[in-house]
Amino acid sequence: MKTSKFIRHYLLLMIAGLTLVSCSEDNFFLDNIDQTGRSFPVISNIIIQNQQDEYTSGETVQIRVEFWSNDPVKEIVLYDSLVNIRDREVVLTEPAANASFSEESETDVIILNYTVPDVPEDPTTINLQVEVINENGLSEINTDADNFTIRRIEIIAVP
Repeated sequence: MKTSKFIRHYLLLMIAGLTLVSCSEDNFFLDNIDQTGRSFPVISNIIIQNQQDEYTSGETVQIRVEFWSNDPVKEIVLYDSLVNIRDREVVLTEPAANASFSEESETDVIILNYTVPDVPEDPTTINLQVEVINENGLSEINTDADNFTIRRIEIIAVP
């Protein structure tokens, strides 16, 4: 008995609250949300096309980057860091105009040719990161991507 009374009073309060909110000319959400139309790029896949166990200094690693964006893409940047030797550095910047559309993956595709640097130690681990940057300033780096298969790119270099 008490439960049904509670439910009736609760429903009455809910209906009264909704009525008061709907009568108001102010809309909190419309007043506080500003759609910009800006969206982040998405890295959908990264593949090392000439994958091998070790690379020698001076050898080229071909990195296929598949990406897309609702907004125009400005450039794709490749970073490397030599573990325990040096921090991350920009090694390559490619304009998005060099990418082409792939019917197979339904994404834009670009091949980044990374030249393995001289390494002082044998073997040396090199971490690679790819960043896709939109013209609107928003970007995505593969280590932050939602696609768990491309979070980390690592190669082993020998002198």
